[in-house]
Amino acid sequence: MLSLLRKHGYIKSKEGAKGGFQLNCNPAEVTLEEMYRLTSEGSLKPKWPNPNPQCLIGANIEKAMDGIFLAAEQQLEDYFRSFTIADVLKKVQEEAGE
Repeated sequence: MLSLLRKHGYIKSKEGAKGGFQLNCNPAEVTLEEMYRLTSEGSLKPKWPNPNPQCLIGANIEKAMDGIFLAAEQQLEDYFRSFTIADVLKKVQEEAGE
């Protein structure tokens, strides 16, 4: 995950005893939607097992459910669009009592 974020410029790494990862972007400008698309897009849709082509349900469940999961993912992305990394940082600080 961290290498993916670094590759896309969201974080930078520093080697050494005081090394680690730091944000390399303005947290107020990066939405959770961006992070979701980068790291998890398509993950809501389950992996359907190899169906029995003779079974009405098994042979058609994936096609029947694809649109439902696609719509659910779109709603999740729309929701995530209303939050930024700065919002998450603020919530973390609130939880920590800062």
